[in-house]
Amino acid sequence: FPSPYQPPTAPVTPSLLERAYALLRRPPIAPYRCTAKPGRLYLHVFAWPWDGKLQVSGVKMKVKRAYLLADPARGELGVEQEGEEVVVTVPDRAPDPIDTVVVLEER
Repeated sequence: FPSPYQPPTAPVTPSLLERAYALLRRPPIAPYRCTAKPGRLYLHVFAWPWDGKLQVSGVKMKVKRAYLLADPARGELGVEQEGEEVVVTVPDRAPDPIDTVVVLEER
């Protein structure tokens, strides 16, 4: 960085390593956002899991079942819960490529 006592001879730009470090310090972007109504969590999934397992952290309620909001039959998805960690087994392809909603219902 240039001395504060002399004007810089060229514009100061961060090095590639400094920019990469700044990106690594940012918190990871969650693949979903959550909205809620009493007894239900609505997971708006923006990045569909490639392995068919949607991992959700911080779920305080006991999950009874999960389903896709776009599915009129409300076919159940597989759910495993350990404490506040929930894993939902989802189909290979998202019904909506932009925002698929997975509903978690409380026991």
